[in-house]
Amino acid sequence: MLSNIYHRIYDKVQYKFSLIFIGIYIVIYNYQEINIGILFYLFIAVITSIGIAGLGYILNDYKDLEDDIKNNKRNIFIQLNEKEKIIVIVLFLCLAGIPWLYFPFDIISALLILLELILFYIYAFPPLRLKEKGFWGILCDSLYAQVIPCSLAAYTFYKIQTPKQNFSIYFILIVLLWLFIIGIRNILIHQIDDFENDQNTKTKTFATNIGKKQTMKIVYNSILPLEIILFTILLYQLPQNGLFIIALYIIYCIAIFLINKEHFRKHFAHYVNQRLLNEFYEIYLPVLLLIIYYISGIHSLYIPIFHFVLFAPIYLKSFLAFTKKYF
Repeated sequence: MLSNIYHRIYDKVQYKFSLIFIGIYIVIYNYQEINIGILFYLFIAVITSIGIAGLGYILNDYKDLEDDIKNNKRNIFIQLNEKEKIIVIVLFLCLAGIPWLYFPFDIISALLILLELILFYIYAFPPLRLKEKGFWGILCDSLYAQVIPCSLAAYTFYKIQTPKQNFSIYFILIVLLWLFIIGIRNILIHQIDDFENDQNTKTKTFATNIGKKQTMKIVYNSILPLEIILFTILLYQLPQNGLFIIALYIIYCIAIFLINKEHFRKHFAHYVNQRLLNEFYEIYLPVLLLIIYYISGIHSLYIPIFHFVLFAPIYLKSFLAFTKKYF
């Protein structure tokens, strides 16, 4: 059971944690001072993130159990008896809820958490089941998978300590719109990958409604260019050395192209989606931010050490894949 939970949830959502912690790091490095006590809040942020994400997954898995069995897909509830199902649900409720005994909590926090739980439910379950309501499902998934978790995390850490300066409304709106577009891209790519399975189970997603090719056109002709533009604006607006990160990102993109020139031409869409965007967000951007903040005069090693411990599986997997491919 534990192995199934790990592979279905932690191994998968760990990649999504990167965006959450990018926002947290930007907020933390705007504090008046950083002390070792921040590690406690980062630790319980991981716990509640696993719990909240887990609730989303188990709700989807519970509703999609029969379809996943037909398609031979991984599902938490496969081979679990009723008692074990209850244990899993209680486990994730505890993981999601207990950290909030220690986090600062106000009406905004409550509304964000409530909205997240509502979206989990109406996405997966009738009578609404937005998963099968075309673009409404895309919007819902983007909100609960990206926008709300990242907003809740950043807002919570903003309330923990007095910041040096407030973030501008313009910067916040750019971040939210960027997260929203990332969420739309990711769920559309997921629906493209699941297209045949969804047709097999007669699940009416946005992609099955308009067709696989048309969905791909929307992603690669509209969503990707908009996301890249928003990401560039966001980097430029960062409190520290945004232009430097833009320059490094351009170098990264050129390097990926030169190293994988032949495959890049054949699988352009895959490389842009996975290598130039997701991989940069998940692996390199958090590290770049931590390095830049450190050399900018914030000489705290607590957060970098925490980061590399938390994301060690991602970095190890990436390193092993790199060495296997090029050495």
